[in-house]
Amino acid sequence: MADLPLREGERSCSAEDPRSALDGGKATRERARVVICDDERRLATLMAGLLEQHGYDAVPASSGSELLELIRNGRVFDAVVLDVNLAGEDTASIIRALQEYPSVPVILSSGYGEDDLPLALRREPNVRGYVGKPYTADRLVSAIEGARQRPSEP
Repeated sequence: MADLPLREGERSCSAEDPRSALDGGKATRERARVVICDDERRLATLMAGLLEQHGYDAVPASSGSELLELIRNGRVFDAVVLDVNLAGEDTASIIRALQEYPSVPVILSSGYGEDDLPLALRREPNVRGYVGKPYTADRLVSAIEGARQRPSEP
């Protein structure tokens, strides 16, 4: 299994970065690259814009295939926010494809409660967070940072 490559000249960010403890995580967030995958393109674009205002490099994707294409074309992400109900797509297959990048946490997003999501999805090793819709930018930031700090399960 391979980690997503870093851009030339970058160093890996980790939860143990002493700067993040000093500034509430802002140094880490400024560098974090996130993709918001939601079949409601306007929502994905809106949330990516709000994350940009919170110091992230955020990109919208309107399908799982677009998300996977971004990654296969060399885009580097520190987290993926994935809508559970992508129109006409098998979310479990997308999550399994993302397991090729075990250091990248997946945050599930849904209008359903977390307990209503299929247990199989919640137990995938790279799924490290959940944010319920509708969500605010602050709740999304909290979910992303929590997922990035939570270790992956073997």
